[in-house]
Amino acid sequence: MDCPLGSVKIVCMQTGIEKLKGEFTLEEYGALLRESEARQEYQQGDVFVFPDRSPDHKQIVQDTVIHFENALDNRKYDILHTNQLVVDDRNCFLWPDVMVVHDPVEKDQHIPTAISNPTLIIEVFSS
Repeated sequence: MDCPLGSVKIVCMQTGIEKLKGEFTLEEYGALLRESEARQEYQQGDVFVFPDRSPDHKQIVQDTVIHFENALDNRKYDILHTNQLVVDDRNCFLWPDVMVVHDPVEKDQHIPTAISNPTLIIEVFSS
């Protein structure tokens, strides 16, 4: 499964992903997000449920966030990780591992918990 995010393609290679049956509207996806604590991504009508990450994976993400926080200290950027939803211009909603956003942060009009203006997205691939 892949979904263009601007000029970048996000390609998922993680195992254990479950695709929910059926086609979903943005409103139905928003309801799923409110009702579940699982990470669910929306890609043009399809919803995918992602498993929890391994401790090693979480450590790599944490180290990456610290690196970017130090590198961008005192600049107008927010460093967000794992628990922040992002949306692209094709209404694909993704949960990247790390995201750098230039201030001000812009929120999606359909799902206001999603950010629509990432500057950089980082996805950690690990087993």
